[in-house]
Amino acid sequence: MTRRLRYFTILVTLLGSVFLMSGCGDDDNPTTPKQNNFPTVEGITITPNAAIYADDTVTLTPVTTDPDNDVLRYTWSKNAGTFNPTEAVGDSIQWTAPSALGTYQVVVVGDDGNGGTSQKHIDLKVYGGNQNGQIDVVGGVRLNPVGGNSDIGYIDKGDTIVLVWDKASPVTVDGTRPDETKYAPDGSRLNAATLTVVSAPQFGYADGLPARDAARYSIIGKIGDKGGWFEFTNGSDGDGDGIPDSFSAVAPNRGKLYLSLNEQDTLLADNTGYWRFSFTITHP
Repeated sequence: MTRRLRYFTILVTLLGSVFLMSGCGDDDNPTTPKQNNFPTVEGITITPNAAIYADDTVTLTPVTTDPDNDVLRYTWSKNAGTFNPTEAVGDSIQWTAPSALGTYQVVVVGDDGNGGTSQKHIDLKVYGGNQNGQIDVVGGVRLNPVGGNSDIGYIDKGDTIVLVWDKASPVTVDGTRPDETKYAPDGSRLNAATLTVVSAPQFGYADGLPARDAARYSIIGKIGDKGGWFEFTNGSDGDGDGIPDSFSAVAPNRGKLYLSLNEQDTLLADNTGYWRFSFTITHP
């Protein structure tokens, strides 16, 4: 081989090596890791989209974006209630509310399997359940003005409410009452200036009742602003004073419960009555 040919062969070999090295960039190196973009859990939808009552079951579904279109794995956690499936993993989950009213939290975590995670929580307000407390009910024609509907809170369909009259109401014969600081549901002050002498409350309607009962008021209730009024059933009269010791009713539907008094205008004139009840709501 001549010296010139030997030099040419060496030159070609060197140039080939250079071209080969220049073609091996980082983009073609399979050992270079691909950058992962994290997913984002933007929210949680609730189905059905309605008020949640004690023991209701709803379906929760995350709303998520992932720039890499990775298949995400969702895990769920809660501070109350129950999940279905119980292992709390899935693209959606069913949550059954506790039996007591309150606000509860559910958390979902989305994992893209490449080290990227995102989480979101939702606060779930639950209505209804067993309840108890006191409620003031006012009756009378509105010339004063006094009266209105008493808001007792939320109740579920089929729940039973029982009212027990405290017998410290209404006003005494001299036009005063034990608690002079109370206001009527419409904000009117209930004091000696607006209250006139009222006989003891009489439950029921005038028609068919003995004259002594006078049928001045009866307890009625309704569910929601547009609900129809329903009557309470009077309990026993343990002391024989003609006034039931308690009143009860089963909620015909769910919603906010209002109480009022069915007034006999021909008997009331400008009289006003004030009653305080202890109440219990029993959720079956």
